[in-house]
Amino acid sequence: MTKKLFLILTFSIIFFGCALPKIYYFEAKPFIEAYKEKVNKNLTINFGEAVKDSFAIKTAGLKDRDIRQFRKSLESSLKNTFEGSYNSVNFSNTTNKDGISLLIVKMEPNWVKKTIQNTVIGTTNNVQTYTKYELAANISYQVIVYSNGNKIKVIDKEVLSDKSTFKAKEDPEILMDGIKVMCQELYKEVINIK
Repeated sequence: MTKKLFLILTFSIIFFGCALPKIYYFEAKPFIEAYKEKVNKNLTINFGEAVKDSFAIKTAGLKDRDIRQFRKSLESSLKNTFEGSYNSVNFSNTTNKDGISLLIVKMEPNWVKKTIQNTVIGTTNNVQTYTKYELAANISYQVIVYSNGNKIKVIDKEVLSDKSTFKAKEDPEILMDGIKVMCQELYKEVINIK
């Protein structure tokens, strides 16, 4: 292979292979059967101003990953989580004075580098090293829980996705898995509040 052809091939892989698609709407379905209960109350969920609908996940050494329709994705995922346990699950801009209310103050996804994989490509005179990271999703969240209008609990946690990947095209699935784990943990924290 000539040096010119090698450079064109390398540039093509870097330029076209590294383009990351945006992550759009997704719907996580948490597994909560062992914790499931029926609560004879309504549940109201509202998002604080810090919970953005569109943003970029910025991680050192990685390309930014654009997220779109994040609030809509959270709404669907939280509805899937809680709808079987409460009389109704509503989304509002205010805290409800009757029933349980969750104010999602913060919901920040990020990538965590679990392991590193180095690949060496090239000839004796022209060697290139490419680094790939195994990524998991880290979800940092803060939720204020109200019962009948009274603040009774603050949940401040970080969770990791169960799944991880070396493949950038699987990032949406990993993020969805992180949200699924977050929903499962939030459910366990909230379901016993009457």
